[in-house]
Amino acid sequence: YVALAGGTVAATGSEAPEEWVMGPGLAGLDPVFLKACLDRGLLGKVDGVTFHPYRFTSPETVALDVAELRGLLARYPGGATVPLVNTEWGYAIGQNAADQFEQRSLLIRIVGISLASQLPFNSIFSWRDVPPTANDAGTYGLLGPGDRPRAAYAGLRSIGLQLAGFRYAGRLFTGDDRDYALLFTNGRQEKILAWSLRFGQITLPTMPNVFVRQRLPRSANAPMQTDRLVRVESGLSLSVDGSPQLITLLGTDAGLRSVAGLPPLPLAQSVDGVASLRNQLRAWGRYVRPLPLGASLSLRDSAIAAGDGREATQRIDSEGNPAAIVGVDEA
Repeated sequence: YVALAGGTVAATGSEAPEEWVMGPGLAGLDPVFLKACLDRGLLGKVDGVTFHPYRFTSPETVALDVAELRGLLARYPGGATVPLVNTEWGYAIGQNAADQFEQRSLLIRIVGISLASQLPFNSIFSWRDVPPTANDAGTYGLLGPGDRPRAAYAGLRSIGLQLAGFRYAGRLFTGDDRDYALLFTNGRQEKILAWSLRFGQITLPTMPNVFVRQRLPRSANAPMQTDRLVRVESGLSLSVDGSPQLITLLGTDAGLRSVAGLPPLPLAQSVDGVASLRNQLRAWGRYVRPLPLGASLSLRDSAIAAGDGREATQRIDSEGNPAAIVGVDEA
């Protein structure tokens, strides 16, 4: 495969040098195959590393896969900064999405979680349905029978237009890891894309007094439902579930604006000792989880040395505290 990639890159470079050539297009997570390709010099040939993160679980679980892939890539020269790209992912109605409205929510959550994991772009599967098989319903299409737009088409278009010109700036604290409140900014205004893996209330630590909320309609082609919210004493209180909603802040929140202006942390890094890392994370304040979703952050410390000239790699949680040992690497 690496020989094929090298020949493809050489041929493409001579004819269309501005084009990206990416690979290997992993079907799911296959670190064994990817490591074999990396050992043979794949990173020196491609402009990005691609995978197809299909799953029967929720889109949010992709952050763990991204972290594992980035942890592997970071062990090779240039691997910590190479783009990791989703080149195919979707949810089929009647298979892993109950109906077109759940499909819409799942696809919008793919976009949100991918931006939060700093995947530079996504390929949503599929424009139209594909022929069914014994193991696949094939009903992935943004367009249904007769090319009639499904709810996901209008939903993705609406979110895309609303977030055009904005960049991801961080995930806000809610006190429950099942909640997702993603902060976006264009330098002049902030927006929050919010949903949860539970049914309940969240309170966001925001300062403006008035907000505009846009929710997805229970109709395939209707515009997003808009209403105004007023801040309560503790912050902005929202009812949340698996259907994303977009909150536009009408006014300036100095805390969120300062967080939004901070440079992102590296996607993959290794540090010595816990104390300095904890101080670095806490400096980001109470507003936002400082680690990008899907980041690979490891601790190399003599306290968890494995001996024999090797060191254990220990995963760190978002507060900088040690978590489980996840592997042993050559020192």
